[in-house]
Amino acid sequence: MQAVPFTPKQQYDSDYLLMWQRLAHLADVPAGTFKEPPNTSLSKLYKQALSLEKTKEYEKTLLLLEPALENEVNSIPVSIYIADTYQKAGDKQKALKLYHQLHELYPSQVPIILSYSKQLLDNGQIAEARTLVRKAMNRQQAVIPELYKLLATIEARLGAQVSAYRYLSIYYFETGRPHQALQQVELGLATTGLSFYEREELEAQ
Repeated sequence: MQAVPFTPKQQYDSDYLLMWQRLAHLADVPAGTFKEPPNTSLSKLYKQALSLEKTKEYEKTLLLLEPALENEVNSIPVSIYIADTYQKAGDKQKALKLYHQLHELYPSQVPIILSYSKQLLDNGQIAEARTLVRKAMNRQQAVIPELYKLLATIEARLGAQVSAYRYLSIYYFETGRPHQALQQVELGLATTGLSFYEREELEAQ
């Protein structure tokens, strides 16, 4: 698999648009985040894959899509779909390997980072997921609310509840919900055993 340049998003046919929406849901990002031109052959494959998935025929889904992974090296959506199917079929290692390859090729692609991090979480690799998300946040020039939301989940899993409140407050603020953001700050300030540093960070919010 090798990286290729992305082209501006164009008008998709209806089947391919469904594919984007599905993948946006998997990665918990707005539809339209992925940037690729339409591909009629992939849209047909996706339609067949959906039919197989409804009956949980994951092995057949993989047999259908894996050749596309070899031929469509620039296709982030088909790669993420295959990785998700590996996970559903119980092959977590293959899913992680594919996400790792994608992240190596496209280190700044937020949908890949989110999907990869969630896969690490599902596999119990919480510290690795935290490192991946933090590096992504440092790399991004703009604030990506979904990264803060995911980091809040990770911090909570690690027992760092105050940090979880703080990151969730940023997520709510950046998504236009200041009241919920303030609630998270108040929850953090009410936490027993709050350190001076943690209080200072929360009050700065």
